[in-house]
Amino acid sequence: MFLNVALLGECRGYRPVLRSGARSGDLIFVTGRLGGTQARRHLVFEPRLAEGEWLARQGLATAMMDLSDGLGADLPRLARASKVAFHIDEGSIPRARGATVEQALNDGEDYELLFTSASSHVKTLKRKWPFATPLHCIGVIGHCRGSAQEPFFAHGFDHFKQR
Repeated sequence: MFLNVALLGECRGYRPVLRSGARSGDLIFVTGRLGGTQARRHLVFEPRLAEGEWLARQGLATAMMDLSDGLGADLPRLARASKVAFHIDEGSIPRARGATVEQALNDGEDYELLFTSASSHVKTLKRKWPFATPLHCIGVIGHCRGSAQEPFFAHGFDHFKQR
């Protein structure tokens, strides 16, 4: 048995924020806390739809995606799409209660937002943020020289890996 699901949507009154818009000097943000899969938080979650739409309407995000496969898989995807490198401070990664840094990097199904914002917009972003969902700056986007990328030892969630 095969089951496929496709969703279509449109942006009315604003342009979509793609993965490919990050630029050198942008700061990297995540919403909420990561690594809650072990506590089964992935079974009851609130997708960050309002937060994502607000960021797009305000023009404060340069690149954005949800964290469905874990920060360790999704941040490199965003960087590849934008043709940039990244540097994160592992100590600044917000973790769910009881989650390790490794779980925060590699557990999937957090359903938080990963986005970049120009450093010149950060004060406005923090001042105007209308949501109870916390924002966390975890790093910075840098220039990508050739195919070189900062060593990143996280791998994210792999649906096909045997547990």
